[in-house]
Amino acid sequence: MEGQSRLEPIRRPRRDPARGLYRPEDTLWKVNSELLLMLGGVRSVLLEIAHPLVAAGVAQHSSFRTKPLKRLFGTLRTFILLTFGDARMTQIGARHTNQCHVAVHGEIAESVGTTPAGSHYDADDPVLRLWVFATVVDSNLLVHDLFVRPLSPAEKIAYYEDSKRMARILGIPASVMPCTYADFQVYMRQMLDGDVLRVGEDGRAVLKGLFGGFPLGPLVRLSSYAGIGLLPERIRAEFGLGWSARDERFLGWLEGASRRLRRILPDVLCTFPAASYYAARYHSLNDEFYE
Repeated sequence: MEGQSRLEPIRRPRRDPARGLYRPEDTLWKVNSELLLMLGGVRSVLLEIAHPLVAAGVAQHSSFRTKPLKRLFGTLRTFILLTFGDARMTQIGARHTNQCHVAVHGEIAESVGTTPAGSHYDADDPVLRLWVFATVVDSNLLVHDLFVRPLSPAEKIAYYEDSKRMARILGIPASVMPCTYADFQVYMRQMLDGDVLRVGEDGRAVLKGLFGGFPLGPLVRLSSYAGIGLLPERIRAEFGLGWSARDERFLGWLEGASRRLRRILPDVLCTFPAASYYAARYHSLNDEFYE
């Protein structure tokens, strides 16, 4: 058995380093690593509150008047934890989201579009959770296409399939989640072109809280330029947000300039620090994975 003595020793796994929802090689991890995705944050929030039931929940159960950026940064924090974090960080993100939703239920005071006054809302409603989640997924893909680089159809499919893991931990059952990326696109078109999304007083009140306070409000409004420009025209108009042909041309110039700049800048300047940290940690653990 002389040959066996020259064989490499069998390397047996000691522990699994992939303790979170995603690994650095996953498409969702790669896409969500881009700092420029923050440009879509306001678009996502405004699409959320264009739904009258979501707007009522935010207006009646959040501190948007005194802490206008709390929801925006809370959503960002949750998605960072769930995308890049290990098991403990994933649990923290999911638990925080669920705790925030416990007391969020009630009735809307006015009729908005096809949603009559007195309609009940509940943050635990999987249909409403799907809409909130969908606005983030849709905004991330759109911003990446326009400001980072266009994703291939295969990459978008992979991103959406990855996102289902996050959806489940956020309480969105598979029976509600669109089955495929094509189904998701149909769902988004139906929502954006349908009668459900209408901006009422609750939605405008949240917008006023976000953009109204001085001196923070004008700065938030200025930094939200791209997100506002990427809103569907009807919803932007219902919020009373002006947008001219000149704005549209300038946004197009910004998109092209951003894509060109992103091609030459090093990744370390363009990615979330959390993504870099957890990627390095993952690979460090992976080196210890085998004896």
